[in-house]
Amino acid sequence: LSTSALNQINFALSGGVLAVSLELGDDVYLLELTGSSYASYLRAIFGDAVVNDPGKEVSHWGELADFDKDGLNTLEEVFFGRDPTVSDSQGVIHRPVNVSTLQFALQWAQPSETFGVHACPEWSSDLTNWTVSGENPAGSATARTITSEKIGSLGGLDLWQAQIPRNGSPKLFLRLQLHRE
Repeated sequence: LSTSALNQINFALSGGVLAVSLELGDDVYLLELTGSSYASYLRAIFGDAVVNDPGKEVSHWGELADFDKDGLNTLEEVFFGRDPTVSDSQGVIHRPVNVSTLQFALQWAQPSETFGVHACPEWSSDLTNWTVSGENPAGSATARTITSEKIGSLGGLDLWQAQIPRNGSPKLFLRLQLHRE
């Protein structure tokens, strides 16, 4: 396969099916992946040869790799429904604060099929020690509850929100910790 003949690569995710189309000269090839595993997703995006090459794990397909250099690693790209080969990190997470209820929140969009990648919201008051909902941080008797819920849909993506009450805290931070099944 000559890359000079490659005109365009397109990715689409809908209903758990990943479709990849390649335009090579005047020919168009379509690959549909219906498996919902993380490994299947990687093979559809990067190909068997790359995924089977352990030397490319750090640079191409590994969970922490950032092949397109947009600041999102492969795990984040899969979770947020982004293409790990195209730089496009704009608008992944929003941080609204509901002033009337003093809730601090994170909002994000994700496809309904995340190929076994899941998010666990965590909170911190110092950006060093992170705690999951309902657990007490080290040296504290106070636990906080993070509520996480789907709040809508837009353009084939599910919109989610994680919220935590500020309870008078001058500093409060939320993050999404991603992990695979």
